[in-house]
Amino acid sequence: MKKNPLFFIALLPPDELQREVAAFKRHIAEKWGSQHALNSPPHLTLQPPFGWPEHDLDALKKCLSRFAARQFLFAVELDGFGAFPPRVVFIKLVKNKLLNQLFHHLVTCLERELGFSDPRNKRPYHPHMTIAHRDLDERDFPDVWASFREKKYERQFQADALTLLRNVRGKWEVEEQFPFAPGIEH
Repeated sequence: MKKNPLFFIALLPPDELQREVAAFKRHIAEKWGSQHALNSPPHLTLQPPFGWPEHDLDALKKCLSRFAARQFLFAVELDGFGAFPPRVVFIKLVKNKLLNQLFHHLVTCLERELGFSDPRNKRPYHPHMTIAHRDLDERDFPDVWASFREKKYERQFQADALTLLRNVRGKWEVEEQFPFAPGIEH
């Protein structure tokens, strides 16, 4: 029996910011060999990877489209680096009430409209932009963290759409984007 394709739902920053963050990922891959973070575009995860039947993909897309159309644009601020030892290094976000609300409303919407529930969504939401994880050797973590811990990195971008990503042969590709309500900002 064929397994359901994997998807995840995220916010993607604009292209210029994606290039900057991808450069951090490439630097880590080249210097320490941790390449797993290169398998997805820079993003803020809203719904971690989940299997979804291909024959129900339209229902998922319609749900996301309706949900996104009811959301407002809002600013997301990146501020420095953080870590989940012993493998993960990420770009930190300034606390963002609107992002937390978006996450909780999305979880509720998926459950109500599609009957989709994920136990991982019961944990506290900790949005971040990963630059190294999983395949980072624990012995390399102190060096990687030392090279990013004090580094200044402050950026801001407008969250303006949800993105559904699909796993294609181990890489995450944009399946579709769902724009937020045009011209309305928080």
